[in-house]
Amino acid sequence: YSLAMILKEQESKLAGWKADMMATDISTTALDIAGRGEYPKFEVQKGLPVHMLVKYFDQVGEEWHLNPSIKSLVKFRYFNLLDNITQLGAVDVVFCRNVVTDFTRKLREDTLLKFVQTIPAGGYLFVGKDEDITDVTDAFTPLDGVPGGYRKP
Repeated sequence: YSLAMILKEQESKLAGWKADMMATDISTTALDIAGRGEYPKFEVQKGLPVHMLVKYFDQVGEEWHLNPSIKSLVKFRYFNLLDNITQLGAVDVVFCRNVVTDFTRKLREDTLLKFVQTIPAGGYLFVGKDEDITDVTDAFTPLDGVPGGYRKP
């Protein structure tokens, strides 16, 4: 949702762009919770600027509910990284932060190969800032000044 809010903030500068956002997880519970867009105060305030909180959320009792205009921008889908990633289609930008770091080397290689197959040339992969994927694949070039950011040439 943070990315959806950022895109909404930049809407006038992005005329002509089309952004389809899909959030995936292996946990159906996590997907259900995220899809509701309802957060306790302590959770919604983590890193979210106050102006975005009051602009895109409504306070309902002790919770903050995300505005439907932002919720509608993100589709949620069950997906296991061990499955065939091509079923998701071509994806220009992948955010897979702090996931592959816990994988075995073989599983990291397999997962990153899937990203290589689905991200077209010129696309981006963002992993956690402390996750270095260059030991597993050279298909992506690190982005200068963007820890965990890579571009596929």
